[in-house]
Amino acid sequence: MGIFWSMIPSPTNKVKFVRFIKTRVTTPLPVAIKVYKSAYWSLEKIHESIDNNGIAVVHSININRWFMGPNTTRTPLTVKNDGIHGVLFMPEGPGPFPGVVIMFGGQPGVTEFKASLLASRGFAALALGIFGHEYGLPEYFSTDPLQISYFQKAIDYLLGYKQVSQNGIGVISVSFSGCIALAMAECCDKVKCVIWINGLLKPFNRAIVSKHKTFPPIEFKPHNRLNFDSNAWRLFYPLLNWRGDIKSGLLKDDFRFDFQNKTNVAYMFIAGLSDDNVPSEYNVNYAEQLLKHANHPNYKILRYPGAGHLIEPPYGALNKATIFIEDLLMAWGGETVPHCRSQEHSWKEQIKFLKNNLVNTVAAKM
Repeated sequence: MGIFWSMIPSPTNKVKFVRFIKTRVTTPLPVAIKVYKSAYWSLEKIHESIDNNGIAVVHSININRWFMGPNTTRTPLTVKNDGIHGVLFMPEGPGPFPGVVIMFGGQPGVTEFKASLLASRGFAALALGIFGHEYGLPEYFSTDPLQISYFQKAIDYLLGYKQVSQNGIGVISVSFSGCIALAMAECCDKVKCVIWINGLLKPFNRAIVSKHKTFPPIEFKPHNRLNFDSNAWRLFYPLLNWRGDIKSGLLKDDFRFDFQNKTNVAYMFIAGLSDDNVPSEYNVNYAEQLLKHANHPNYKILRYPGAGHLIEPPYGALNKATIFIEDLLMAWGGETVPHCRSQEHSWKEQIKFLKNNLVNTVAAKM
């Protein structure tokens, strides 16, 4: 599938640094594949030939890439009507289907493509929004605490469907939501497994609060701006001064939840070792030490050299730097070939992990 994951942004794009993902999963992603009479080694050369009417197409075909199965149901949810903002994807049939809550990072609203793909694999998948004032959620850069009760509502909503297995649910997190997933594992009894991808071990700029515990944040400190594209007149930078914090010892003593002592929760930690956004390698090494020290019986660590921050389902293009919120450009990192190989391998491992800890557990109890 290298014809897809090897894609790079076109120089004719009107808006630079747009993240290339599927936003409307109910419609396919159309792809035009063309074979040219001459060899072209860059997009610039192709567009130059088109402008000069000097390009000859030998053959072309249009195909559709689908992110949602034909019999999957999609149910939008709002804070006003349901207490949470998200979209529920349910496979066809009576179930019971293992339930999974999927969260992304700080982008406002909800990102659906991972949940829709999981539903096609037989999971009841809830894509859950975290941020966005227009959706009745807190703003990303606000310092207001995040309430665990909101995430408990999502679990309760998912388990409220008779088609969903009542044995417990899985949580998939990326980036900022990594710390939320660990808090859910510690505070929400129905969480049975967590997948943590290039995330945090502690919230920044805002606390996470439950009835019985407060998880304090580390301070937000924009740092280390890098000139990525002088023609764009914009800068991007890793989100926090992680390296300085680590060297100063700020994160050493109070850097963690107590997730490692929840021995009934299985964990999968995935780290891209070329992550330019957060120190995923440091975080995953720290998490592994905690789990080993606690003699945790069920965890898996996956490290991918050359992979960046946005490790997503397979056969998608590398997003090395994109506009995050408003005009803020973020560095995600990664090199094309190793990053895309990490996506292909880790997706299979995530499916296997969820089935082992949700599906097989259900079968054993029946």
